[in-house]
Amino acid sequence: MTADDLLRPMPYSPDCAQGKHRACSGTAWDFDADELVACTCGCHTEPEAVAA
Repeated sequence: MTADDLLRPMPYSPDCAQGKHRACSGTAWDFDADELVACTCGCHTEPEAVAA
């Protein structure tokens, strides 16, 4: 792993990048790898259950 690996931008869908999270299909284009990948936006993570 190099410093460039750590500084690489995470692939976000265009919808998430514009704040339209509900419209995101869950995929994004990774320009470095030149392939379709999962969107890495935090809106796709499952909320943690809160203990009562």
